[in-house]
Amino acid sequence: MTQPILFIGGMGRSGSTLIERLLNEFPQTFAVGETVHIWERGVRDNELCGCGDPFHQCRFWTEVGRRAFGSWTEIDTDVVIDQRWEVDRSRRLPQMVQAYRSGNLTRAQLDYLDLVGALLTAAGATAKDRTGADIIIDSSKHLSSAVLYSLDERLDVRVVHVIRDPRGVAYSYTKSVERPEATQETVTEMAKYSPARTAGRWITDNAGFTQLPRLGIPTLRVRYEDFMADPLTTLSEIASFGG
Repeated sequence: MTQPILFIGGMGRSGSTLIERLLNEFPQTFAVGETVHIWERGVRDNELCGCGDPFHQCRFWTEVGRRAFGSWTEIDTDVVIDQRWEVDRSRRLPQMVQAYRSGNLTRAQLDYLDLVGALLTAAGATAKDRTGADIIIDSSKHLSSAVLYSLDERLDVRVVHVIRDPRGVAYSYTKSVERPEATQETVTEMAKYSPARTAGRWITDNAGFTQLPRLGIPTLRVRYEDFMADPLTTLSEIASFGG
């Protein structure tokens, strides 16, 4: 039996956090944040969970670590972070697409997916026990993560592609925004980009997400402006899509 994953993808500053929070109010869903960053921000740096507790003091993530690996101390965090940067990157998308079409994954992909699959299935089991939720919401946003996670047969990944008017995204990236999960020991502000850099990323990121259905990855496109105009209808469409 596969673990349903509702993957929220798209460029940052596109409204994905708001959509994630509202979807998390549904009884059948449980949001786990951006798992693409969990190895650095959570396991290594002990930043704050969405519940407000440091990662290693959060009862949910402590239980996930126990189910997935025996304990978080059982994994070599530096090695896992290196593995993630080796395979879960935009520059590795051609290799991921090749693996998706051929079914032949590289050893590096298999090794990293072994960890990701264990993490997400353990998160699903823990959420089910605690709240009765069946669907994990992962807001990693990265196109590479969406494709990579879809390669794991333990996961039923469905992608919600959130897209926002590029002018709003570009303006948002010029503003200073505090990272709510940060601690005194970690970077406290989100990254800022110039409008030119944002425009380039907006084009490439969103163009990539539009190609996911060609790989057979279920994808629902959600315009941020449509969501703001009629949030109830948009949330209902996402809920139906997510199963």
